[in-house]
Amino acid sequence: MRSLWRTVRFILSQAYRTDRRRLVVAVILLTIGYVATPLIAVSLGVMTNAVVAHHLRAAVLAGLGAAVLLVLELSMGHFAHLYYFELGDLQQASLTDEVAAIVNGTPGIEQFDDSRFAETLTSVSEGLQQIRMVLQSVLQLGGLLVQIGVTAGIFATMDPWLALLPLAAVPPVLMSNRAQRLVDVARDTAAGDVQLSRHLVTLGTTSGSAKEIRLCDATSAVMDRQRRAWEATTAVLWRAHRRSAMLRAAGQVWFAAAYGVVIFLVIRRAVTGAAAVGDVVLVVTLAVQVSVQIAGALSLLNALQSAGRTVEHIEGLRSRRSDTAAATARNPLLVPEALTRGIVLDHVTFAYPGAERPVLSDVCLEIPVGSSLALVGENGAGKSTWALPPRGRTYPRRRRGPGAVAARPLARADRHAVPGFRAARTAPARERRRRRREPHRLR
Repeated sequence: MRSLWRTVRFILSQAYRTDRRRLVVAVILLTIGYVATPLIAVSLGVMTNAVVAHHLRAAVLAGLGAAVLLVLELSMGHFAHLYYFELGDLQQASLTDEVAAIVNGTPGIEQFDDSRFAETLTSVSEGLQQIRMVLQSVLQLGGLLVQIGVTAGIFATMDPWLALLPLAAVPPVLMSNRAQRLVDVARDTAAGDVQLSRHLVTLGTTSGSAKEIRLCDATSAVMDRQRRAWEATTAVLWRAHRRSAMLRAAGQVWFAAAYGVVIFLVIRRAVTGAAAVGDVVLVVTLAVQVSVQIAGALSLLNALQSAGRTVEHIEGLRSRRSDTAAATARNPLLVPEALTRGIVLDHVTFAYPGAERPVLSDVCLEIPVGSSLALVGENGAGKSTWALPPRGRTYPRRRRGPGAVAARPLARADRHAVPGFRAARTAPARERRRRRREPHRLR
């Protein structure tokens, strides 16, 4: 439940910052519509008693009141939808821009080599497609809670035991929460296979990569790998959804039993003469409404619990950006205005945070000034990582061997403060021209 309340707080605060006027108007309209629903049952009960007692005027007034309340119930929800739907679009755009800024606004790009970061981005990308509907779920769930509270108050005026019917929804809610956690864990587990499957589909359906696959006679291998990744994903999610459905069904059976007990009690009171016909109509109508309310609340809770994982990932990305900014502020270095003498890597070893082995191990390389260098290698060989230290774009947290490359843009660091990095001394012009014509030396 803590995750649920965190999601609600996150969505409402984000919506308030985006457009508070739309949010307030939507809340007011929805509240009016949801409060009108249980009052319709009260009007029907009063009208029934008036008809039985042959009080025509009271019956007509009660009928008109029910009609007005019914119009409010239908129209207020429609007008509120116009406000929160637009607000949801704005909120989705705002969060998408924020995630893009977080992902692309860090000083380095080492996070893109982190598989956990890639899986988080996959989950967030999927969740952002549904975030527009999350605000609607939050507002509707709040309206249902108000509605259930009003219904319980009406029940309590008739019989305190009847007021316990809404409390019978607690076990289904808890079971639904447990069921959604199972699905969330399964989605996180399958995120790697989902990412791989989508990547292979993109490779096989993009003209440039599809051509290369055909030329390498790798079509069958790629299709087989994609199929196995998708089957693995389906197996994990299917098991989780099956267990989730069983838990939710058990919760619904519990509430159905409580619903049957309430109907039995009110009918018995009517048979013994302890309740009027209008009271029976009122209780049966309210009981039906409670059943619909609980079903709707459980559905909305499922949507919010699913969105809770997206909110958790977004907050994790925010925290990651703050940590990176703090690390940048704690480690100011100075570098030359421009690199004019070439680059020498002297026994450089580099590992990303949390990595089991270094990406670069004891690398020695000399690149003469004014030269161009091409790095060729398979994925994960360290090509991008090697290119980053001379540009000051990485933040090494583990150093091995006699040298490591420090990390800051060249515009703000001093070459003497960079262990393992030194500018090559300027060679005579004839020597520099000879070096440009020779292959670069990787020792």
